[in-house]
Amino acid sequence: MYLTASCDQGSRILFYSSFFFLIASIVSYSFHDVLSSLFFMALFMTSINHWRFPCYGMSRLLDIACCVLLGLYMYLVFLLQHGPFHVVFFEACLVAIFFVFLLEWLLYLADHPFWIVLHLIIHTYASYFLIVGLYLL
Repeated sequence: MYLTASCDQGSRILFYSSFFFLIASIVSYSFHDVLSSLFFMALFMTSINHWRFPCYGMSRLLDIACCVLLGLYMYLVFLLQHGPFHVVFFEACLVAIFFVFLLEWLLYLADHPFWIVLHLIIHTYASYFLIVGLYLL
């Protein structure tokens, strides 16, 4: 079962934006953070697996599970290895992703094609801002 007709048109964009996670994986590996690199690589693989043929099923559940595991792992990394500024930065990113996800879900239920842009924003936040918070701040 396909998600919607607009998803078929936008799934190519979301498929390509999934490569942001590959870039995040390479950056993590270059900073000798192998576990974060593996989490981002797993998220990259589950994301491209879902968006190449966007339907609800095992690929979607694996993608969501990988997102949740990465979020929990990153929270522990920020909490245990970094100072309070980094924890606040991560929590702000997490809240932003959550609200964008809620808005995306409402637009998806209304079959409005702008939900694809919001999901693209989630891919960007989840890949680049976590890397900035981990390695550049």
